[in-house]
Amino acid sequence: MKRMRLFAMAIMMVMLLSACNAINVTEVASVGDTSMLKPEFMYYLQMGKNEAATKAQNLGQTIATDDDWNTVMIDGVSAAQYAKDSAVKSVKSIMVMEALGKEAGYALTDADIAEFNSQREQLIEGLGGRYAYEQTLAEMDIPASELDNILERSVYANAYMAKYTEGDVGLEPTEEDIQAKYNEDYVFIRHILISNQPPVEDTEMPAEEAPLLEDDTTGEAVEAEGEVVEEPVDYDALAKAEAEDILSKLAAGGNFIALMNEYSDDGRNEDGTLSSDGYIMTDNGQMVPEFEEAAMKLEIGAYTTELVATDYGYHILMRYELPTEGTDYDSVISTIESELTADKLNAWVDARAEELGLTFNQKYIDKLKIKMEG
Repeated sequence: MKRMRLFAMAIMMVMLLSACNAINVTEVASVGDTSMLKPEFMYYLQMGKNEAATKAQNLGQTIATDDDWNTVMIDGVSAAQYAKDSAVKSVKSIMVMEALGKEAGYALTDADIAEFNSQREQLIEGLGGRYAYEQTLAEMDIPASELDNILERSVYANAYMAKYTEGDVGLEPTEEDIQAKYNEDYVFIRHILISNQPPVEDTEMPAEEAPLLEDDTTGEAVEAEGEVVEEPVDYDALAKAEAEDILSKLAAGGNFIALMNEYSDDGRNEDGTLSSDGYIMTDNGQMVPEFEEAAMKLEIGAYTTELVATDYGYHILMRYELPTEGTDYDSVISTIESELTADKLNAWVDARAEELGLTFNQKYIDKLKIKMEG
């Protein structure tokens, strides 16, 4: 949770330096007698934009222009809509936990207040000191108290959520749920990569100079003509030919792991062994899209009979049974547990939001234009 708050602070700095929105009394969300106005919502929207840009990059896409927000697709929606949905989700969680905390009479502890002060000091330092901080807010027509309210609400909601969820509120996924997601969504892939990149040249070797001859008319030294110019090497064609040869070896009954250990360019240790035995993966953008698409189509025991081309070169993939132990397994299981817990928490927040009567100004949110800046 601390990591999440620090991440939010970094995004807040970006917003303060680049946003173009002055204080606005537009109410974006409300629950009971508590509301959230446009400036605070824009803070969470900026976080959503950053999340969308990162997710798009993981999927092999780039958001570089205003138009990209509407054309780049993430999880079936435009990047702009993804950013808005992310902002709404964050706001809903903050306002629900704040309302529940107030209902329970929760007050910020000394540790909570220290966290609030720490976040504000990080922001001041990040903007170059108190004078620069106050000047930036003045230029944007944002009172320092407004920023304090945003930070205080965030700290309060996070603090109460931590306290409230210490009890049993049904957020812990079962072992059966975790294993089911692991078996349904993940595959274990080994692959042979033949790189199409030129080898790293020894930059310390001096360049070979052309021989010098004496000019008969002037007596000056001149470069000899008729030098042999080497044709550029087509490393891509060489890599493809080698990868196709390995496919032939597999078709003739070759052992995939033996061929992988002998030929793959996918990183090696100092002793020459491969640095990775394989990847427990799913289609979450961890690998490049071409690799993921091919991996998720394979049946256990099958390999790609056609080369998979990426910017790294040519791949041959083979799917194996999922491991049930080891460091990589433990890491993936931990990730799945966190994802399922987040899903349960989101569902729980949605239910509490409905009970509390939390509403959004959907007309305003729908009309918001997402741009690179502002």
